[in-house]
This record gives sequence, C-alpha cells and structure tokens, in this order.
Amino acid sequence: MELVAHRGANWHFPENTLPAFRRALQDGASILEMDVRRTRDDVMVVCHDPVWHGKRISRTRYEILADALPRLEDVLLAFPTTRLNIDIKSRDIKSAYLTVDLVRKYQAASRVCLMSIHLEVHRWLHDLKYEGERGLSRLEIIALYLLPEVILRFFNWSGRRAQVPLRYGLDTVYFVKKCHVLGISVDYWVVNEIETAQKLIDLGADRIMTDDPATLMSLSSA
Repeated sequence: MELVAHRGANWHFPENTLPAFRRALQDGASILEMDVRRTRDDVMVVCHDPVWHGKRISRTRYEILADALPRLEDVLLAFPTTRLNIDIKSRDIKSAYLTVDLVRKYQAASRVCLMSIHLEVHRWLHDLKYEGERGLSRLEIIALYLLPEVILRFFNWSGRRAQVPLRYGLDTVYFVKKCHVLGISVDYWVVNEIETAQKLIDLGADRIMTDDPATLMSLSSA
C-alpha cells in the first residue's frame, strides 16, 4: 500500500503549496496529490477551489495570483523525481492540453497520474494519447460498480486508477476485487484514521490518500 499526501501535509501548511508538499514527503508520503486550474492567461496553477480570495481563477491573470498560488510548473521543477497525482479541475479542453504539455515538457509522464471527475476530460486525455496513468471519471467508477464484468472486459482499462472517495460506500471486497480483475488499481480518499486505513489495506487497496501522512506512515509498508 502506498501513501498519497492529499494536497500535501495540509494539517501543517496551507494545502496545495510547496511547503505542504515538502512536509508531506518528510512525513513519509511517497506520492503528492494536488489540484490544478487554468488562469485567464493560460497558466496552470495549483489550487482546489475555483475562487481564490474573491478572485475567480479562470478570469484572473496569473501575475495577480503569483504570490499565493504555485504554478504546476513550479511543482514539477521542485520535485523532479517525486510521483504526482494531478487532479484537473478546470472542465475545458485547453486545461487538459496545457497540463499534458507541461508533464511532457519535463518528461514526467512515467511518474504523473492525471485525474478528473469529468468524463470529457478523460476523453481529451485519451485523444492526446497521454502516456502516463490516468484516474477514472465519476461516471466510469459508477459503471465499474453497476455493470457486469463480462461487459466491462470489452473496454481497455490499462493504466487506469479508480480513485474513490469513502462517501461513495465502495470500500468493499467486491469492488476492489472486481477492479483488480480488470487490471484497475484502487485508491481511497480522504483517510485520516489508522483504523480506517487498516481496513482498506485489508481490502487490498493500492493507495490511500490522507491529509496527515505522519499518522498513517506506520501502515504504508503493509
């Protein structure tokens, strides 16, 4: 089981910042999870919410946000060998293109999993022939649960990860085994209690995303 820092060690530093990412690695995380959005002038910044201190990111030039929000490029430069899990929040084709271009610029596809809850973003990533791992959209996760295995086998699931929030109620042996049979890895988020993390390990989860890597570090080698 691998430990993923959800927006960095955000209990110690502001989420989605370089200090939070550095602390997460110090605390034992092996993968950094983050969210990215596109600014008005086409800079991919690391931020979860669409609005930052009253400014809508998609309508704001990066120079206004520069003191507060790191660029995705800054993260790729700061952590040249660390594996990253990047959630593309902007629901537009340009954001997908810009993100893939940056990952390719730094030859990082082998260590970067791209994620989005939106099915169309994954279609664009597929059209771009993104070489690295990809998550699954919300609809794909629902299909995994509802559709019989015989139908699901007609689709190519290679290099895909089911990144599942606990609120979906899919933390079951049935779901994990079904994904693994299809060649899909299973990651759960957000997990901050040792008891919950241990249950997921026992189910066969591949990765656990947490706000507090230090607390769960003792389980990460299980």
